[in-house]
Amino acid sequence: NNITQRPIPTVPPQPKALCRVRCAVTKRVAFIMVLLVARVA
Repeated sequence: NNITQRPIPTVPPQPKALCRVRCAVTKRVAFIMVLLVARVA
């Protein structure tokens, strides 16, 4: 019996938080892409 081996704690699903994070990341990536394109062009 492995007493030291614990099951990995699963984070409770938070669709709203995930959506906000995903939205923020997408917007930031899009903004960076626009800046890069503007610089190159």
